[in-house]
Amino acid sequence: MRSKIDKILEIIAVLAVIGVIIEGIYLYAHWPRQEPLDSDNIVIEEPVEEPIKEPIEDPPVDIVLPDSFDLDIPFLCQAPLGDWRSPFDHACEEATILMVHYYLSGEQFSPETGSQDIRNMVGFQEENYGFAEDTATKETAQLIRDYYGYQAKAYYDISLEDIKKELVKGNPVIVPTAGRLLGNPNYASPGPLLHMLVIKGYTPTHFITNDSGTRMGADYVYFYEVLENSIHDWAEGDVYTGRSAMISVSLDR
Repeated sequence: MRSKIDKILEIIAVLAVIGVIIEGIYLYAHWPRQEPLDSDNIVIEEPVEEPIKEPIEDPPVDIVLPDSFDLDIPFLCQAPLGDWRSPFDHACEEATILMVHYYLSGEQFSPETGSQDIRNMVGFQEENYGFAEDTATKETAQLIRDYYGYQAKAYYDISLEDIKKELVKGNPVIVPTAGRLLGNPNYASPGPLLHMLVIKGYTPTHFITNDSGTRMGADYVYFYEVLENSIHDWAEGDVYTGRSAMISVSLDR
């Protein structure tokens, strides 16, 4: 027979089991439940992409023109040794190009080397183009690109302000002119029909040029209105009807 103690332990065990069951029922009844998901109301948050920021370019700045300006372009007469026979009588294009080249490159020169440089350039044109005299603006710009590799841009129907802006940017300017309209007293009469000049600067009243058509052409000044009236392209020899034009030369390739 079981002892009285065994019976008491059995009762305690049964009560413990009953307590556990009751606690489990209570927890089940009171445990928080998640409502079933409604697929129609599900909101899926897409990742937000940051907008791509375009680089902001500075607005174009107008060139401020000083009252006076002058580039330090050296002078070369188109007849450096005083010999005005061919090819030097028609070498204003070559001389203007060489002055610009000497300025941009810093190359040193003398009348002797300048004379030979003119001959070399004339020879290059005759060999590659078949001509070397009285070249128009477009042809002269092409020669600069072909011979020296500089950037040479031809502009037409220009204003005096266009010339000044190129100078202030540091770019030498070459202009074609109806030479006899310039009225330069140093020219042999009647003066050249077509003549090219280097414009190197300006003052409030004048343009400063290097005029290769005379040995006195260094820093030679022309009134604005004189040069404005004289700038004409070759126009196949009808220079007085030629458009106004200029060549801006720079080191940019």
